[in-house]
Amino acid sequence: MYSMKSLAHQSLLKKANLLLAKRCPPSSPLIPRKISTSALTSSPFVTPTQSNNKDRGCNGHYNIKHHYHASVQNLRQHKSKVYEQEEINEINNDMDKISEVEQERIKLELLTYTGTDDAHNDLLEDLSAQTKILDSLLDNNSDGNDGSAGSAGSNEKIIQKMQDVAKIHWELGMLDDAQSLQEDILKRLIQIHSESNADDDEISQQHKKTSLPTHMDIAQTLHTIGSIQNRMNQPHEARRWFDAALKMKEEILTSKKEDGGEGLDYHYEIGKTLNGIALAEIQLAQDEDEGEDISISSVSNILSIFESAERHYTFHGEGGDNTCHYFDDEFYEGDSMADHPHVASINSNMALLYRQHGNYKMAATKYEEALRIQMMWTPTENNNDSSDNSEIIGLKMDLGDCYKAFERYERALENYEEALRLHMIVVRKERQRQRQAEQLTLSTGKSDDNASENENEKNKSMPAVLDPNADILNSPVEAVLRHNIGLMHAHLGRHDIAMEEYQSSLRIKRRLDETHPDIGLTLNGIGALQATKGDYKSALSYFREALYIYELRSQNFYAFGKEDENIMQTKKNIELVEKQMYGIGGRGNGD
Repeated sequence: MYSMKSLAHQSLLKKANLLLAKRCPPSSPLIPRKISTSALTSSPFVTPTQSNNKDRGCNGHYNIKHHYHASVQNLRQHKSKVYEQEEINEINNDMDKISEVEQERIKLELLTYTGTDDAHNDLLEDLSAQTKILDSLLDNNSDGNDGSAGSAGSNEKIIQKMQDVAKIHWELGMLDDAQSLQEDILKRLIQIHSESNADDDEISQQHKKTSLPTHMDIAQTLHTIGSIQNRMNQPHEARRWFDAALKMKEEILTSKKEDGGEGLDYHYEIGKTLNGIALAEIQLAQDEDEGEDISISSVSNILSIFESAERHYTFHGEGGDNTCHYFDDEFYEGDSMADHPHVASINSNMALLYRQHGNYKMAATKYEEALRIQMMWTPTENNNDSSDNSEIIGLKMDLGDCYKAFERYERALENYEEALRLHMIVVRKERQRQRQAEQLTLSTGKSDDNASENENEKNKSMPAVLDPNADILNSPVEAVLRHNIGLMHAHLGRHDIAMEEYQSSLRIKRRLDETHPDIGLTLNGIGALQATKGDYKSALSYFREALYIYELRSQNFYAFGKEDENIMQTKKNIELVEKQMYGIGGRGNGD
């Protein structure tokens, strides 16, 4: 799941801010997190926490291993931090631009969590290979070029390969390409299943001219198109596709045996689509409330849909004679679906809703359940495949944010520290693998102009330190976590440790971007510690630098939103220090 990239190219950084959704900080590509504020224990000075705000959804019918982040609404909210409103409207109304920005988000996310471009490059190579196979199959299709001709057998092979290619498009954020392929898949499936019923009587044939053939392959494809529409910020369209998928799945799975159905009460395929509907409803509710918090009544309705989705996994197969023919899932082992990875996604989605409405205890409960399930499906640390660790890291960060919100600082610290430990493992493995690959290339003496050019591009976007054994790896996620670990130590009165963590975070952030607004968060934290110790001159220096960075970025990129709140809070910190230094009233706001 999870992925983030190119920290050196400023143009990419600006655009990438648009869409950092799934497990990163929304203040820019450096650290994609939603910012909240919190006061240092026994201190009037405010130090912000960098929080992890995202949602996930089991959205494709691809037997999802990576839990796709379907909240394009989060992307829309993030865009408001960087773009003028006219630009936001233009992007929202241009599907090509949404797809383009989503690709940049994915690229940036992969870099942030792994520390290298390799994961993204591997996906591109896989896409190229799979596309060549698909092109070959299409060329060999004997009955012409109309996109739908050919025998059922050749169509089935083409459909399978189209699904493989569309899955990679999805993972890369190439949503317009994924949509196009899924629509082609749907046409071919309709043709295949219409032909398979060619012997039906005349009335049945007349009915088929005005309706889709009822088949699980078609229902799954309807669901997948709905997921793509959801991710492209088209919740109304998404809901239309999801409703069609749900109707067909229920007809196949819950209808009585004598009516041609399976006679089941519960099936995970229905749960999957209910989860998609709930995600679409979140976007619709946010649109209705014009970006404000979703109303309590909407939250209650959406939570009930998520809970119904979860029940379909928990009680999967109940009803009928338990001989359902529709089961095709790579994760399934045994009779229970209660611990399926999709259930982890559903719990994460519910946690996000609780969290947005300030019910952090319920949010933490749901995140804990998501983590328990995700841990069952995540490779061990000794396994070379550490790709799924980003999910664990994200959930640990979410839990840290929730425990911090209701002042369980030790629990928050435990989760932040474990997230950092896992992140260091992932980055070290990726960098070690990259170093070994580079050494192999040098030892074999292979090089060409294209390879050199690609390597130069890669080096531009990578952090400066690549030593896999370094204690500080200079990754954006590490900077976020060290800041939050420092804040927890400050809350617990361990100011010396807090200062060490803040300084480490600050060094990483400065190395990545000297004027990034997240630097202001850590400068505020250091200033608050200095003020608590009575070193007001040093505290004032840190607060003023934070204010300078916030105001600089506000002028250049941020027309409104959270950055203004940070400016106001930093000015308040400056005022408090100046009152201590110069008496009532101080010297103003440090101007």
